[in-house]
Amino acid sequence: MAVAGVPAGQSGWSTPTNLLLWQDRGREVVTGALTRHEETAPTGRGDGPTGSSRWTPAAPGGEHRLDTDGAHRLTTAGYLDTSHGRVTTTVTRAVRGSSVHRWTDGENRDALTASWDDEETVTRGAATTRTTRVYTMDGETTLDAAGRLRTVLSLGDRADTVTLRGGRQTGRTLLDDRYTGDASYTTNVPRDQRHAVGTTTARYQLYGAEIGGGCYDRTVSTAQGALTADRRRC
Repeated sequence: MAVAGVPAGQSGWSTPTNLLLWQDRGREVVTGALTRHEETAPTGRGDGPTGSSRWTPAAPGGEHRLDTDGAHRLTTAGYLDTSHGRVTTTVTRAVRGSSVHRWTDGENRDALTASWDDEETVTRGAATTRTTRVYTMDGETTLDAAGRLRTVLSLGDRADTVTLRGGRQTGRTLLDDRYTGDASYTTNVPRDQRHAVGTTTARYQLYGAEIGGGCYDRTVSTAQGALTADRRRC
């Protein structure tokens, strides 16, 4: 497996793959075929066929900035001849990502803001499942004149899944998973003088068909490694 868009001669990065298999108890051998495979080359958002990276050097006393954008689209279709008859499946997936990396000379400030969109449609017979996912990251590390190093981070994972049969909606699931953290300590001093502190909050929300039409909403917070809040809603 290769990473699309990596220049020739460069290895890219690890792309582990999970392969899930189900056995057909009513047929010893299951046959099928891939009938369609279409994919686009990695593209930027209007900046050419291979994505885009734009570096803006810092003005005196300012920040360097690197803007990166990319997108990719894949469509596959095929069928399996099972003991229950032929099952035809079509999968369409489009992913897009953008990030802004900002840093100062000496990296006393280093920040990254990024988001990734993932849109997937799976059609199997008369049933269609459409999922829209959004992943976000916003983080910043700073080092002040007193040697205090601080990192502030927020992460988001949201998904909206709709199931259709014959064009009519038969189910929907909403997921919203968010995390925020803030930690700091004093550098270049003995361990007992670092005065390390940290707080975190995580909220996980899930609504709809995946949990029988119900609701799950829980928030957990910590400070200095100790649990400070555990709230359930719904």
